[in-house]
Amino acid sequence: MSENTRMFFDNVVPKAFHPRKNKRIILQDESQLISNELIKRKIKNSKTKLFFTMLVLLSVTLYSVSRAFIYSTKEQKNIEVTQHKKQNRGLIYDRNENIISASIPAKDLFINPKKLLNPKISKEKLEKIFPEKDFSQFDTVKSYRLIKKYISRSEEIEIKKIGEPGFVIESTTRRVYPQNNLFSNVTGFLSKHGKAQSKIEKNFDKILSEGNDLRLTLDLKIQNIVHEELSYGMKSFNAKSAASIVINVNNGEVLSLVSLPDYNPNYPSQIQPYAENNLITSARYEMGSTLKTFTVASAINAKVNINDTFFDVTNPYFISKNEIKDIIKFDKPQNISNIFINSSNIGSIKLFDHLGLDWQKSFFELVGLKDETRINGLKSINNKFPKTWDQNSGRSLSFGYGASITPISLVRSFSTLVNGGYKINLSLIKNEIVQKEKIIDLTVSQEINKLLYNVVEFGTGRYAKVEKLKIGGKTGTTRKIKDGKYSDNVITSFIGVFPIDNPQYLVFVLFDEPDAGNTNHNFYGGNTAAPVFSKIVSRIYPILGQKKITTYNLSTKN
Repeated sequence: MSENTRMFFDNVVPKAFHPRKNKRIILQDESQLISNELIKRKIKNSKTKLFFTMLVLLSVTLYSVSRAFIYSTKEQKNIEVTQHKKQNRGLIYDRNENIISASIPAKDLFINPKKLLNPKISKEKLEKIFPEKDFSQFDTVKSYRLIKKYISRSEEIEIKKIGEPGFVIESTTRRVYPQNNLFSNVTGFLSKHGKAQSKIEKNFDKILSEGNDLRLTLDLKIQNIVHEELSYGMKSFNAKSAASIVINVNNGEVLSLVSLPDYNPNYPSQIQPYAENNLITSARYEMGSTLKTFTVASAINAKVNINDTFFDVTNPYFISKNEIKDIIKFDKPQNISNIFINSSNIGSIKLFDHLGLDWQKSFFELVGLKDETRINGLKSINNKFPKTWDQNSGRSLSFGYGASITPISLVRSFSTLVNGGYKINLSLIKNEIVQKEKIIDLTVSQEINKLLYNVVEFGTGRYAKVEKLKIGGKTGTTRKIKDGKYSDNVITSFIGVFPIDNPQYLVFVLFDEPDAGNTNHNFYGGNTAAPVFSKIVSRIYPILGQKKITTYNLSTKN
């Protein structure tokens, strides 16, 4: 038989029992029933209170846990940032968050001669691991000394296999430049001892060493294109050096800056002489016919009618004993527009004589050619004008001789001529506040853009054309001074703007001594820098994605 089962009946009719099961029935009287009912109610109320109490406690607990988790997460992030700032040098990015410069964990190999067990065998094994290094002085090492920086993982394993307690591997960080040569003349580099040597690495050393990142205005894709085309042009023309810069003429942002020859900042010991020079900011050139743009702009600014003002350019012009000629021979007087489009030296001189020396000086100063050109992060030098700026030197300046101009100064001032008349500062640092000042009337800028367009369409800049895009620009060619005289070696350049009907971007290209050492070819800005400009623009314009917005008609030759 199964165990007896107690059953309580509280004012209910019991159900039938199974006859074979022995059930024990306990009957309760009325007082017991009431008492039981009260007990049940108390139990029920207690359970209800307990339920709500537990619910409140659970809610409080969950809230506390969640807050603690969030707080701990935030605290962890703060700790990581703080540790990063204390331990790692900040990164340098391009405008699209591509890494230009970074610090990574590395290992250095040191020797502690006091702990060497077998110096002779240790030396032999090191020579096998590092065959390129000279260990001839190994036996004379008496103090703790660095053997090799930045050993590889495989080298580290081989060293550990030796089991020599005198070999000490220490953790460090290594500054790496994943783009190799591409930004070398902008970023600079760190020495093997971690000291910032030049350029942005040096000029922003405090910020970077505290773990703060830098974002530049440069664009990796555009920089790569400019570097490729400029390198190819430099090789094709056998030039001594080359330089190019791409800027936004409306906000001053530098999108690309290339100076050749360059170097790989990952290997500082292999830097060749002059490779570290940034030609855009720290080299000066006589800019030739590109300066004619400022001569004509000064005339427009002086309200001279460039279409109705004519000068006789049929005969040579003498400055002191120097005979000035034009490549193109004219058989009749030409207006200022045609003088500029065909790059007449004689016409530029006569325009200067028409305007006067004071007007030239004031306009050059107005557009910033006499300013101290500054760009945050890079060292730049000032332009060099004649000590005695008289009538003859003014005549030479009118067609681009007699003053040494840095490329960065030229493009800054040229931007003012094409962007509607705004003087701007150039910037390499993203979101840097850039000063902008209106100094020239919009109509002056519009007239200049029309002339620049005609130079490309009908004049010396024909090879700068880009299919389905309106280009404006000016060629430049100057002979270099050697031994106090102008030689057959030249500097060729082209400065261009696009789209010229709504100027957004400027590209400057320069080659120093194309066909160096060989004077059998005649090289000019029009057949060296201009075609390279065309190749650069045809590749970078789709990336920039600008829409053509025609603001005024440029289709008619003046």
